[in-house]
Amino acid sequence: MSLRRTVVQVFSSQIATNFASIIAFVYFTRALGSNGYGSYVLFLGLVNLANFVAGLGIGGAVKKRISEGEPDVFLTGLCLSLIPLVIILSIIAILLPYVNSYIGVQVGHYLLLAIVISQFEKYLIVSVEGQADVDTAASGRLLQRIVLVTSGICLIYMGFGVLGLVVALIVSWGVTSLWLLTHLSVDLGWPTMNAAYSLVEYAKFNFVADAGGRLYNWTDTLVIGLFLGQSFVGIYEVAWRISGFTTILAKSIGKTIFPTVSESHARDKMNTIESLIPNAVTGAIVLIVPAGVGALVVGQELIQVGFGTEYVAAATPLVILMCGRIFEGFKDVLGEVLFGIDRPKDNAKAVFVFIILNILLNIVFVQEFGLLGAAIATSTAFASMSALIAYYLSKVITIKIDWWQLLMVCFASVGMGAAVLGMKQIVPAESVVSLAALIVFGVAVYLVLVAAPKQTRQTIQELAGEIL
Repeated sequence: MSLRRTVVQVFSSQIATNFASIIAFVYFTRALGSNGYGSYVLFLGLVNLANFVAGLGIGGAVKKRISEGEPDVFLTGLCLSLIPLVIILSIIAILLPYVNSYIGVQVGHYLLLAIVISQFEKYLIVSVEGQADVDTAASGRLLQRIVLVTSGICLIYMGFGVLGLVVALIVSWGVTSLWLLTHLSVDLGWPTMNAAYSLVEYAKFNFVADAGGRLYNWTDTLVIGLFLGQSFVGIYEVAWRISGFTTILAKSIGKTIFPTVSESHARDKMNTIESLIPNAVTGAIVLIVPAGVGALVVGQELIQVGFGTEYVAAATPLVILMCGRIFEGFKDVLGEVLFGIDRPKDNAKAVFVFIILNILLNIVFVQEFGLLGAAIATSTAFASMSALIAYYLSKVITIKIDWWQLLMVCFASVGMGAAVLGMKQIVPAESVVSLAALIVFGVAVYLVLVAAPKQTRQTIQELAGEIL
């Protein structure tokens, strides 16, 4: 299967996954309110933080070593993960009263179960990705969202509130784990010291890199919960989730090219790796930039119509976060290339700078500027990390950027924004129908403008030919 077609399949699965997320997101925020939804977000944030600490970077090491065909990796990595997991669970069990107070709901015991099941599900996902079956891993994520949406809506409708959503989350991870097990083709092997040493050597740097991803996703949220409370967490999460939907193509590209980069590096085919970067970088931002312009033009209306007046305060943070997502798009591609060429140490250096900046800036800015401060702090820290990743990668390979295509993406986005702004004067975005009409109009204008150059049209035609 060609790389382009794999990207499309993974991206299509991501589209379906995020569509399910949007349905759930709108329903959950409206049904639970900003305070209840904020409690759920803090619960999810603690699960992810615990998974990161307990994982010790083993997941990324397992994906890398499986992709290289090393034996005895799966069970060895699983055994290595058990020790820190038991320690984390013990600490949380001791601090349960404080955990419940922080979340705002008595769900501490469910947190322990959620950490165990989600840790196993994530381990299976990286194992499947390591065997170059990224479309199956993406389908697993889709399954998890579908189960979460259906069971979550049912339980909330039955009156279980935040607890119902927590239970639905745990069930979704459990069902996905069982499904992924049926698609695991890697040799389980036996735990060995050689495999353990190989995993630890890679994981000690990947742990720092994993910290970057986890802290990028959750530092601002957890700090907001500490200083501002659950209601503000719920409002900020609206801006965070909306902006996050725009990165699905970048993440699909990054996950798809990793096995190819890893295999090419093992065969010393650096030219193959360099040839992947120009189109991958352009593809990473082809959705993010126009979405950012759209957030600037109709972001407030989108939040008010979709989520309610209670969440309108998220409009300005949304625009700031969209700027940060552009750097995330670059990182999703270049970071996977850096890992693929076995340079976790360089990635760890960049992530270390990000961790320090992200924590310090969020603590200071959230107290001074509230939700806007969280958006500025996180976006600034991530831009710094992305720049450092590009710098370290450029010391190993030549990074070629198709500046003409990037310029066309920016030009088409600005043109789309101007067109939507003009149309908004004629058709105010005051209802779901009028807002949807404006969005469809904007998408159409953007597609016409971005496909205007002959080179872009040829790429689209080639891609369509491979799909059909």
